Amino acid sequence: MAERSGQSLWKILTGHSAIQNTDLILSEVKTNKSLLVSGIAYFKPPSSASESKLLSSKDVSGKSAKFIQEISKKLNLDQWQSFLIFKSFLLEGYCGSLQDIHNLLPNSADHSTLLVNIEDYYYRERLYILRCVKQILGYWQDGSHPFRVVYERCVDVLEITTVAFVSGVWKQFDKSVKEEIPTTVETPDGERKWVHQLLLEQCELLEILLLFYKDFEFPPEKIVGSIKQYQGIGFGYESRGRCHLDVSSQLLSCHINHLYTIILLEAFYIEWLLKNKSDPAKLHKHRLSGFKESKSIDSLLQEEPSQCSPLLLAWSVLCYMLTDDEDQVKYLEQMRQLDCQSTFAYLLKMLESPFLSGDRPVAVVGKSIINTLVSLVISLFSEDSLGDIQVLLDISSHVLTHPRLRLEFWENGLDDGLGVLLVSAVKRLPFEIDHVLKLLLSLSQDELSAQRVFMLLNELNFYTEECPDNVLNNTNLILKHPRVLFEKEYLSLGLPPLLMPPGTKGVVSCSTDVMEEEDKEPPRTICWELMYSVWDYFAVQLIHLLHTSGIGMSSESHPVVDYVTMIIKLTARVIKYNWSVSFNIGPLLSNVYSVLHKFSGLLHPPVFLIAECINCLAVMAENQAKEVWRQLAQTGFLPQLIGSPQDLQISPSHYCNILNVWERAHGCYAVTLAMMRLLHSSLSSSDTISEYMLATIVYIMQAVFLTSQNWRYNSQKDREEFCHLILKLCLKVLETTANKASDSIHTMLHDFTVDLLLTSSGHVLIINVLGMGVSTVNKLMASSHNWCQTSVPIESLKISFKITDLLLQCKKTESVTPLEEALATRTVGHSFFSASTPQHIVTRLASYIYHHDDNTVPISAIQLLTRLASVAPMSMFSCLGQEALALRDNFVTRLSARTESNNLRIAILNLISVSMGTQPGLLELFLSLSLRRKNDSTSQKKEMIRPDSCLYPVLNMIDPKHQVPPVVSSLLSAGMHLLRVLWEGRHVAALEAVRSSDKFWEHLMKVLYDNLPHQSVEQDTQQTHKIRICVEIFHIIALELYYVNVGDIDKDLITSIGKFVSDGLYKRVCKVFQAKPQVEDSELSYKSEVGAAATVSVEIIKVQYDLAEVWKRFLLVALHHHESLFELHSNDKKEVLLQELLASLMVQTERLPQSLSVVTELLTLYLSLLKKWTSVTIPCKVIGRFIEILFSFINCEYHPNLWETLPLVYSCLICIVRSLKQNETELEVRYTHGLIPLIVQTLTHYTQYLSMSTKHYPEVYSVYLLSELTATILEDDESDQEWLLLLQDHSVVMILVQACIGHCEALSHPDFVNACFSFFLTLAMSNKGSRVLSGNNIFQLLNVSLCVVVDKLNPQIQIGDVKSLKELMPPSQWLKVWLSALKLVSNLLCSQGHYVIEPVINFIGAHYDRLAWVLDIYIATRFMESLEETESVCQFFQVLVEYRSQWRTVLLQQHNITIERLLNLFNGAIAVLHRNRIKDVIKTMDSHGLLQPEESSNAIKTKEHFSPKVNDDSWIKFSPAYLRVRDKLVSISISCLSVLNCYTPPLNDLFMCSFTQPLDLLEWPPLFHLFFDLPVLDPTCPPSISTLTGTLNVGCELLKKSDPSTRSSFVTVPPFRSPSKSSPLKSPVTPAPPHRSHSTPAVQQKRAEILLMLELAVVLLMSQSVRYIIDSEVDIVQKQALKKLLVSELGNFCQVLILNFHRKGAPSPRSSSRLSLSSSRTTTSQDSSSGRASSSHSFSDGLEQGLFKLADMFYKSKLLS
Repeated sequence: MAERSGQSLWKILTGHSAIQNTDLILSEVKTNKSLLVSGIAYFKPPSSASESKLLSSKDVSGKSAKFIQEISKKLNLDQWQSFLIFKSFLLEGYCGSLQDIHNLLPNSADHSTLLVNIEDYYYRERLYILRCVKQILGYWQDGSHPFRVVYERCVDVLEITTVAFVSGVWKQFDKSVKEEIPTTVETPDGERKWVHQLLLEQCELLEILLLFYKDFEFPPEKIVGSIKQYQGIGFGYESRGRCHLDVSSQLLSCHINHLYTIILLEAFYIEWLLKNKSDPAKLHKHRLSGFKESKSIDSLLQEEPSQCSPLLLAWSVLCYMLTDDEDQVKYLEQMRQLDCQSTFAYLLKMLESPFLSGDRPVAVVGKSIINTLVSLVISLFSEDSLGDIQVLLDISSHVLTHPRLRLEFWENGLDDGLGVLLVSAVKRLPFEIDHVLKLLLSLSQDELSAQRVFMLLNELNFYTEECPDNVLNNTNLILKHPRVLFEKEYLSLGLPPLLMPPGTKGVVSCSTDVMEEEDKEPPRTICWELMYSVWDYFAVQLIHLLHTSGIGMSSESHPVVDYVTMIIKLTARVIKYNWSVSFNIGPLLSNVYSVLHKFSGLLHPPVFLIAECINCLAVMAENQAKEVWRQLAQTGFLPQLIGSPQDLQISPSHYCNILNVWERAHGCYAVTLAMMRLLHSSLSSSDTISEYMLATIVYIMQAVFLTSQNWRYNSQKDREEFCHLILKLCLKVLETTANKASDSIHTMLHDFTVDLLLTSSGHVLIINVLGMGVSTVNKLMASSHNWCQTSVPIESLKISFKITDLLLQCKKTESVTPLEEALATRTVGHSFFSASTPQHIVTRLASYIYHHDDNTVPISAIQLLTRLASVAPMSMFSCLGQEALALRDNFVTRLSARTESNNLRIAILNLISVSMGTQPGLLELFLSLSLRRKNDSTSQKKEMIRPDSCLYPVLNMIDPKHQVPPVVSSLLSAGMHLLRVLWEGRHVAALEAVRSSDKFWEHLMKVLYDNLPHQSVEQDTQQTHKIRICVEIFHIIALELYYVNVGDIDKDLITSIGKFVSDGLYKRVCKVFQAKPQVEDSELSYKSEVGAAATVSVEIIKVQYDLAEVWKRFLLVALHHHESLFELHSNDKKEVLLQELLASLMVQTERLPQSLSVVTELLTLYLSLLKKWTSVTIPCKVIGRFIEILFSFINCEYHPNLWETLPLVYSCLICIVRSLKQNETELEVRYTHGLIPLIVQTLTHYTQYLSMSTKHYPEVYSVYLLSELTATILEDDESDQEWLLLLQDHSVVMILVQACIGHCEALSHPDFVNACFSFFLTLAMSNKGSRVLSGNNIFQLLNVSLCVVVDKLNPQIQIGDVKSLKELMPPSQWLKVWLSALKLVSNLLCSQGHYVIEPVINFIGAHYDRLAWVLDIYIATRFMESLEETESVCQFFQVLVEYRSQWRTVLLQQHNITIERLLNLFNGAIAVLHRNRIKDVIKTMDSHGLLQPEESSNAIKTKEHFSPKVNDDSWIKFSPAYLRVRDKLVSISISCLSVLNCYTPPLNDLFMCSFTQPLDLLEWPPLFHLFFDLPVLDPTCPPSISTLTGTLNVGCELLKKSDPSTRSSFVTVPPFRSPSKSSPLKSPVTPAPPHRSHSTPAVQQKRAEILLMLELAVVLLMSQSVRYIIDSEVDIVQKQALKKLLVSELGNFCQVLILNFHRKGAPSPRSSSRLSLSSSRTTTSQDSSSGRASSSHSFSDGLEQGLFKLADMFYKSKLLS
């Protein structure tokens, strides 16, 4: 039994299904061979055996079996075949839900409608079977058909060449013509339908026979029987139930007559006669030569010659040519008795029938046979003896419309066949022209024919005119005197007049082809032998018409109007197919504008002439649209704009009057239709829209879309054509004007069209077309099948889909537009083409899924629904109403059908995917999930997929069991996209159901494995879809791994991933980016390394970008959550991945700028991996690869985003350099030398592209790379000199300094200036680098240009007037510049010393206001954000104090004030530290909102889960700001102490002298007052000795907290957390073992800084105390109090040191060295020049031990003495 329905086989054979492979198609044909070979005989009558088989089948339930028996009775069909028909009907013809069927079957009363629908489907099925065979026979030898090879092999498979096949077809026809109306047909409508179906089947069978005999021989012995059968059926007009024939059935009867006639003509094999008429030897080899039954044929054809005149004519010609001379007379006489005029009229009627129109194989075969017959008759007999030549010309016009027949016509020449007829007709020009023009129009339909027609008329040798009465017939004349014809008209055209010279010969003849009245003689003509151009004559006639037509006359009555109309039509046809000839007929074309100007303004304009003129201009506009509209604007025919073009106000014109007055009144819109063609042609050929074109489009669209619903139309066909053209024009306008914002006219026209159709009432026409309905479409499609015509309404419907989609895309407002409102609420019943049951427009659109003949209709409807789902303001599910389930079932059914069109299935999947985010009701309808029990033992339930769910076909796409036919990549990509949307939307129920399906992850990973390429391949369309599949699957896996806990991941997924990773996942993904593109002309081009042209398609770039993006996300998820699963914990895998990514980058950068988006994603991924995988060893040659990448970027043509991606390249280089430095890999010189020119080139581009860039422009990163390279190279003493010379050779420093000067003065791009200062600081690390900086005008930048920056930093209000701390906040970017400048000056001063002291002092003078303000701001406001700047300023003065003599000499007053400010700052810092007021500072900052987000109270409380019972201030010590403030205050104190130690007596001198020994006290004025109160944060309280003792207390407290062996730490344990179970502290008497393992380098650094602060404070306290003790002016009581205080404080200090020493144990050399380095950092530099004795107490013998010895020595030597 057949497995496919006839409709499915039709789709497969015509290429409208998913099966495109030749072998698969042949397999389907083999499987259904019996169905195709048997045809309608395949269907059998009911039988008892079939009934038993039906009832015993397990697939058929009892209710279904009963209903199927009803079907069998209704159709008189075999029961089992009825069951198969019912199954096919449910899949392809049923417009309801399966649930409706289940509810309908038990109730017999409701079966009638369903049975009628099944009957209609059965009738269509019979026709589809016959059409499948006809399709194969029609195209199996057509080389232009894409399925020719398939059809050729189908001929062999079906054994069509055998006698059995054609005999079977004859038997089917014989049975059909004898068929009686079945008794089951009881109603007249049923009888009419049955008769109509019978005639359709007979037509199909005869067409199959005709196509068969086109290629295979007609048996001669069957001719007589066929003629008898032909006569027996009344020549096709006598059929069963002919009383029930309607108009369409009568046309079918005519078609049967014509087909049978053509088949018998083919049986006579007259083509052999035409080919061999001049070769008698071959002629008598004709297969009917000597045929025994010739007399029988003669007698049969003679019985009714009027009914079979073409057969009698063909038979007579055949016998005349094949018989001897004696019998030729008989047949010649027989032909003379035959009325050739009526025979040719009969043939013309056949050609004019709709069945022989168009280019169908049947029509081509029919035209070819008729052409052969007519050509043969003309070849044998003179055309004058054949009657009216006009009929022959009309026959030739119809025949020559096909390209193949036209080609044969020109190949045969003009001296044979129809060529003789053409020459004879042309000789009658210009006297008789109508029928000649028809023939020429038919010929002029391709380039070759148009050229030959032009040449034929351009050099014609005959001029025929009417003969005077005084000349006898058949007289040869010779012209004696010259004649000038149309002299005035020729001269007006600028052409020489047509001159007939003396001696011109002429022949007088009588016309026999023009029928005149009996009492009048036929017209006589003279044919002169005169060479002239008919085209010039045509132009003359046009001028003659212009001159002879008055304004007040009716031009339609003018005798030349029709004549000129035909001329213009022929002219348009010729130049349409061969534009090159237009230059030779310029006078004719130029006067077309004059015709429009002359006649368009008349009261009764010749509308058809005007329409043809506009059609001619439409053809001209395809090549020169601007010129056409320029000249047309001067005729007054076009509407024009009034006032401003933006207003779009239109003034009336001649065309407006024609439309409103004449066309709308008569219902004929020839001129308007021509105008639409002209506009469409102009928009297609030119990008320029003139104001006149704009006005015309606006006028037509306003008139049509707003009022055309109520216009009059002569016929439904006119209405359909009008609607089609206006919609076509509208679509062209939207497509042409889209994305052309630079052109104001395009923008105005686009906005007008969108406003007219989207936001006003102009959408009514479109809605009516959209609401045509599937029933109307099915009827139109059936009619197009039966009558062989293209359906204009269906084309209009397709255009309406596109227009609506574009309009919804163009929506700019948030409000609901009238079009959207109509789509949301409109109920359509009466459309532009038909009336039907009212239905919601959304339901009407969705119901197009029921249409199966043309997949474009449901695809376009679904695409529009998809657009509606994304933008519609309503629930589409509610709009579907009761039809929702039925529509859902049909959508899912067509989605599940493996033979269904892939484009249709993709459209359905896209609709469901879009519904995920916008139409939840529609999504749930398609998902169709249900809760079911997990198993019988538990009560757990899980989501399951119902059979009618859209997920079933999607999961089947990845199931290997359902891969026949194989799922194409584009369809699989759409299915994977739907799954990805479900994962992205976290549709829990759907995900649970999908995961629970059988082997889901295994199947999914297999699809990924199969679609990733194993090696680099050329990118083509198929490969692009495969990559898209991989993109979607990577998204799904990444989302699954991200959201699902590690322990809950499916084991199949883990196993599949592990297997795939082991099989080279990373390499295979990177091969996609390394693939070579496929070369195509229409795509974007790039230049490869060797300069060869190559191409990269936009689609390939897009899919590679998507893959790069998801690959990046996939790897980041793998790194953060499942590193071991993806084997990314191995350095080998990491290195492989980095190498492949780099190789991919190298390939992609060759394609810049087209591949910029791909390169950006790959660079981002590579940079992320570099930052994360710091342990991976990066080879130095990688820098060479990045140099090539950098070179490609810099030398690439400009692209808007190019300079935003370049920073990623520099960032990667920075990470690579740091990695090489970390791994102690030597940086090769060739790479560093290669980078410098590229960096300089980047800086050169800086000035050009900086304004186009964002804050991440590449120059910043190039400077940072330069800084990183400099820092690395300067560590090597052997390479630093060469590097510095390289920088000088390329003027790098000068370029950066000049750039910084410019930007500082302009206050622009602070991030770039910061990067430059970072490089300057790096360069200043060495003495040589400092000299390079000093020699490149660095101090101009620091002392002059930086003043602008400092002025911007200074607040505009005084400190005392501050109401909010935010008023004092400087711009953060420029503050960084200022801080970098301070560090740079400090470094230069340290390395260059006296060489730069003068510009450094100038720096102080230039910026002293800011320096002083910084030293005062913290004491005044406790502004924490100023601490960093305060610290930098203090460190600067710490370095500067080494050169205090020069400073004091130049800036004495500023020097003294600065020392005083430093004292106050030191006092304030110690006051905050001593009284633990840090939390007050932080609290103040938090209240003003000046803390960083992660340091604020809300962030800390949220992170630490504070209980409401906890004190509000306890969060402060958990804030990173607490440690930051404390560390900054310690650093400021150290810097202040270092400076103040330079202004107190040296400690060595104090130990050398006694208390009574005199000391020059004037040289060392006291710094601290002799007060003993605790330090306070009050500027009015001067610093005192208590400040120093408070410093010792603060230092000791911090020293305790910095001990890692103690319970205390920098951040105390919160009160609500339980303390440690055991403390590592021991008794203070017994020393504990060292806990160095707990001490980190950061902690050791903090301890070193605290000890340094204690050292400086102790030295300063001792020095200032001795200074007061030896001062004779100090009261003795105060001295004693001072000593007492010192004994107490130093005793406590020593005890703390002893306790800390015992807890710490013996100090390590490492700690000791770190302290020495820390101490020397601040003390060595300041004491080296002055030779201060404090360097002898650097405490290199230990940390706390040195301090203890110093305090003990001072106590014993000074306080106890």
